[in-house]
Amino acid sequence: MDTTEFLQQMELPTDATLDAVEEAFIVHIKARLQTSAENYAESELQTEEKWLRGQFAAYFIFTGDWIIKNKYMPETAKEAMHVKKIKEDAESAQEDLQKYITEFASVYMHLGRFTVLLRDEIKGEEKRKASMNANTNARWSADVGMMINRYRKEKDERLGNIHRLKSAIPVIEHMEANITALTEALVGLFGKDKASPFIRSLTAAFRTLDYEKIKRTTRNVLETKKRFTLDQNSAKKLYDDVKNIVQKTAHLIHENEKTLEAPDKKVYLKTIEIKAAIQSDIKDLGKIKGYLSKYHGPYMQHKLNAINHLKEKLMVINTFESLMVLYKRMIIGIASPLSDIKEIRLYESEVVNHVQYLLQGHFKELPNILLRGEETVQEFRDTRKDFAAMEALPIEATE
Repeated sequence: MDTTEFLQQMELPTDATLDAVEEAFIVHIKARLQTSAENYAESELQTEEKWLRGQFAAYFIFTGDWIIKNKYMPETAKEAMHVKKIKEDAESAQEDLQKYITEFASVYMHLGRFTVLLRDEIKGEEKRKASMNANTNARWSADVGMMINRYRKEKDERLGNIHRLKSAIPVIEHMEANITALTEALVGLFGKDKASPFIRSLTAAFRTLDYEKIKRTTRNVLETKKRFTLDQNSAKKLYDDVKNIVQKTAHLIHENEKTLEAPDKKVYLKTIEIKAAIQSDIKDLGKIKGYLSKYHGPYMQHKLNAINHLKEKLMVINTFESLMVLYKRMIIGIASPLSDIKEIRLYESEVVNHVQYLLQGHFKELPNILLRGEETVQEFRDTRKDFAAMEALPIEATE
C-alpha cells in the first residue's frame, strides 16, 4: 500500500500534517479493532491480522518519509556531541519501536477478541441458567478449579468404564452359560452336596484369575469318584464336559481380562454384577454433571477474568494511544533541532530512555502474554466442549 492510498483510506489529503495523520490513524485502528472484536469470527483472524500489520507498515512508511522531508540538518558546530548521540540512539531504536507498537496492537486485538468470545459465552450460560431456574449463586474458588479438573478426568474414566462394561455383557452371558453347564455336570457327577465345594473353588479361581488353582481343582474333580448310581458312559461324558467347560471358561476369561476387570482387580462373572457397576458409574456421572453444570458459569467468568488480567498486564506500562504519542515524540526529536538544555534532557529521559526500557523489557513479554491468552482460550474451549458433551448425556444431574 502506498502513502497516497493509505491517506485516502482515512479521507486525508496527500499534504496532511503529521498530527492530522496520527490522530486519524489512531481513530482508524481503534474503530477496526472494535469492529473485529464485536464480530468475532475465527475464519477471519488471519485476514484481520494481515490488515492490521499492513496498516502499521503504511503508517511507518509515511512517518519515514516525513522524517526525510523535515529532518533538520544542523551545522556541526551548533550541535553538541551528546545531542547527536541522543538522536543516533533514537534512530537506531526507531525500527524496533515500530515492531513493538505493531506487536502491541496485535496482542491487544487478540485479547479483545478473546474477551468478546468469553463474554458472549457467559451471556449464553446466564440465559441457559435462567431458563432452567438453576442456581446462579455458585462462586469460583481455587478448590472449585481443582474439582472441575478432577471431575473432567473422572467423567472420561466413567464413560470409558461404562463402554467397557457394556461390551463385556455378551462375554458374561457366554460365561454364565458355561458356569451353569459346569454346575450341572458337577452335580450330575457327584450330587449337590459333594459338587458344591468344587463349584465354589472353580468360581473363586475364575474370579481371581488363579489359573493354577483352576488346573489343580480340575485335576481333583477328574480324580474324584463319581456317584455310585451313575453308569460309566454317562460319567465319562460328564468328566469330559467338566474338563472342556473349564478350559473354555478359563480361556474366555484370559482373553477378556481387561474387559471383565472389577475395581478390586478381580473379574465380573455375572450379568447382574456388570449392570450394578454400570448403574454405579451412571450415578457418579449424574453427580459430576450436576457439579459441572453448577460451576460452568463461574468457570467461564474465571477465564474471562484471566483474559482481563492479561489485558491489564499488557497495558500496565502503555496504552495504544500512549505508544503512538511516544513514537511521534521520538520522530519529531529525530527530525527537529534540539538546542534548549531542558528540551534535550526531557527528550533523552522521557523518550529515548523510555523507548529503550520498553524494548529491553515489556517488548519481550508480549509473546508470552499472547501465548497465555491463547492457552486460556484453548482451555476454555476444551472445557466448554466437555461440558456440552456432558450436558448431552441422557443422565440426570444430581448434586
